[in-house]
Amino acid sequence: MKKSLIFGVIGLFFLDQFFPRLADRQIRSSGVFESAQSTLMPNLEGLTDRSVNVCKSTNAYVVYLYQVCFRPYTSGTENSEDGYHLVYHKPKPKFTLIMSANNRNNYYFNEMVQGEFILFVQRDGSIRYGDSR
Repeated sequence: MKKSLIFGVIGLFFLDQFFPRLADRQIRSSGVFESAQSTLMPNLEGLTDRSVNVCKSTNAYVVYLYQVCFRPYTSGTENSEDGYHLVYHKPKPKFTLIMSANNRNNYYFNEMVQGEFILFVQRDGSIRYGDSR
């Protein structure tokens, strides 16, 4: 009885580590980022220093939450440097004790620096891939 319980807990922990990584791979290969560019990105003409983040949260495998956001950036000096960062918060295991990601109000989803900066769309429409902060 004790051994089966221990193996069950170890198996559950292993699966909880495995499924978020699998979901992350599927999200990256499914075109979610391209879809977000066409449906979620705010108007570049209306970009000001008071613009807010535009985010969409979705579940992968029913329980693993992930989020795609457009974060505005204004340089304050030159309009050609302004634009939006596409920030991706990948799914995290449910049984993590440090910085959980169980709902949209968790620190992990609210702080953009916790996510991965995928690309930067400049005001003129050009795109720079990777972390261009």
